[in-house]
Amino acid sequence: MLDSVIIGRLSVYGSVLSFRRDILTDSIFNGVCTARMEVKKDIPSTVRIAGEFIRFWYPSQPKTCRRCGDLGHLIKECESVRCFNCEQ
Repeated sequence: MLDSVIIGRLSVYGSVLSFRRDILTDSIFNGVCTARMEVKKDIPSTVRIAGEFIRFWYPSQPKTCRRCGDLGHLIKECESVRCFNCEQ
């Protein structure tokens, strides 16, 4: 996935100040990306970007439902039904 796609999606939640892909050793990426942001709106712990579920974590992040992204309940209590093909 292109960095610009992730940055574009994150910009909904605030200003992205910097973004990098973390490297395990010489030019081998470990699959973790780090973004420095000025967060203006809470970021759900899981966000669907380009059909993929991406996990986000930051200090003081409120717990959110991994299915619907809402605050106030977790996935085991979620009553929302969502199609994984069309996301409706």
